[in-house]
Amino acid sequence: MRKMRWAAFLIPLLLSATTHAGGMAVKAGYQFGVSDRSLHEIYACLEHFVPLIPNAGLRRQWLSGQASEFTNSDLLLYYELLETDHLGVQLGGGLRRHSKGLEINMDLPDSMSSIKDTFPLLFAHVYFMFSDRLGSYAQLEKGSGNHARFKHMEVGLSFAPLWGIELRAGYRQYQAESEGALMLAVPDTSGFSLGLHATLGF
Repeated sequence: MRKMRWAAFLIPLLLSATTHAGGMAVKAGYQFGVSDRSLHEIYACLEHFVPLIPNAGLRRQWLSGQASEFTNSDLLLYYELLETDHLGVQLGGGLRRHSKGLEINMDLPDSMSSIKDTFPLLFAHVYFMFSDRLGSYAQLEKGSGNHARFKHMEVGLSFAPLWGIELRAGYRQYQAESEGALMLAVPDTSGFSLGLHATLGF
């Protein structure tokens, strides 16, 4: 647990000595899973050219289903290790507030339990553009705290119908557990996802 916390903050700091993307941009988007347990995500990020200072973002996630739901609030700090017209690599860390957890035991409908936890996370995002409009992306995220942990993996394709607008379709897997009076395990949330992303550069 302590190693995870140190890594979440030291890795971005060490990487700042390597490279930093030029220019400034505001990025925002909405992504959702197409399944019975739908993971929704909305985010906004500010990217800049100032050395040593990481790019920053805020993200909100919520997962709803027949028997469980939770909401996450994330503070993200990351660096663009590589950014070209065809290839981009982001690596960073941050803090997640597992702000609401609810699990209903289907064998005991009157029994419920909720969990709150704050813990660090690490993530890596990669994209590759086949052309000006068509590309691919992959992301891996992982975090662990005293009472909750998760792992999120996703791969997919992107299409840019207009400058600054990107449509995404992919396949994701989300695993999460919360631990309190009961072990609240959310089954693997695998399925297709769709998203709309926008970038404003200046």
